[in-house]
Amino acid sequence: MSKVDLAKVQIIGLKEHYKIFLPHIHKNGILHVIPQEGVEHRESDETFFHRYDVARIEFAIDYLKRFQKSKSKLESFLAGGKMILSESELEEQVKAFGPKVDEILDKTAHYREQLIRLRNESEILPKRILLLQTLEPFGSGQIDDLTTDKTRSWLGAITDDKVELFVNAISQESNLVDTQVLGSLDGRSYVRVTAHGSVESDISTIISQSDFDSVDLGFLSVEAKGDIQEARKNLEAELESIKKEITAIETHSTELAEYLDALKLLHDKEYWKVQKDAVKDQVYLSDRVFALEGWIAGKELKKFKKWIHNAFAGEVSIEAVEPEEQDVVPVFLDNKVGIKSYETIVEMYGLPGKGELDPTMWVAPFFFIFFGICLSDVGYGTLIALVS
Repeated sequence: MSKVDLAKVQIIGLKEHYKIFLPHIHKNGILHVIPQEGVEHRESDETFFHRYDVARIEFAIDYLKRFQKSKSKLESFLAGGKMILSESELEEQVKAFGPKVDEILDKTAHYREQLIRLRNESEILPKRILLLQTLEPFGSGQIDDLTTDKTRSWLGAITDDKVELFVNAISQESNLVDTQVLGSLDGRSYVRVTAHGSVESDISTIISQSDFDSVDLGFLSVEAKGDIQEARKNLEAELESIKKEITAIETHSTELAEYLDALKLLHDKEYWKVQKDAVKDQVYLSDRVFALEGWIAGKELKKFKKWIHNAFAGEVSIEAVEPEEQDVVPVFLDNKVGIKSYETIVEMYGLPGKGELDPTMWVAPFFFIFFGICLSDVGYGTLIALVS
């Protein structure tokens, strides 16, 4: 039963005070600005809050968190997954981290791109190696000579359950055809078919009517096509090289992950600034004045009016107005210290609407009890209950 009573206000002032007024209300968090229709977006000449690309920071955090060393259970429990700093401590850490940011973001993007490419190749190469192992009975020096002046050859795969019927159909068509089943891999048999030119058309028809898929050896170099065994060895060496590159990148990424907490701090600070920048698109701004509407806690209104009067000497005015029926009033909770931490749980399931009560007071004791009941170890549960 501690929803904050809000008052709707209209503010208008000279444009020269615009960039002083907005940072103040953001820093103190006292005004919820109401988005206005018809306000045009203003580009970066008035983006005076943030510097870094928040999307790049999010990209880096998402990549590096998988390389972060696991924290101890005690450390994770005590921290609750959060970093709590004063504003001055945050500014100091971000300032110290600033010179390294661009380099870390560039390296992270590069490592992520390289790792994706190398892992894709490391998944493809084993399949190609197995394919060449299967084709080794085909011999050396023959891949480039599948078709001659007098013959036509096909190299392909067909499912194991159909290979016998396929070979029989080819053999019955003509005695000028030679077939060879080279081996089987993943339920598919690899077959070479060589036919004299005089029966090429007939054999080609049978092949096209069967589930015979031609083998693509386009991944082999011209030199490698002369020797399947040598080509397989080259691919195996390439696979080992890729594995070493992946290990090296993962090692470098683990080193960069040491900066993950600093990146999270920077992200939160910059994201907050981006949100503040977005307010400029919710404010009417002409050549001479700015104007906006917002919600402010009723108990803060008198103090805020006094600050405006003292800071701008009548050149910025504020007036409380009656909310309109279609207004969507924001909801803010303000409970006492004992149950304030449970506001997050209420927010997860939905804040109370207009005319509804704040359920935090009732959620707190039941959540406290149920959490303790859920723990199988009574002693551990008691300890957690005492700490809570």
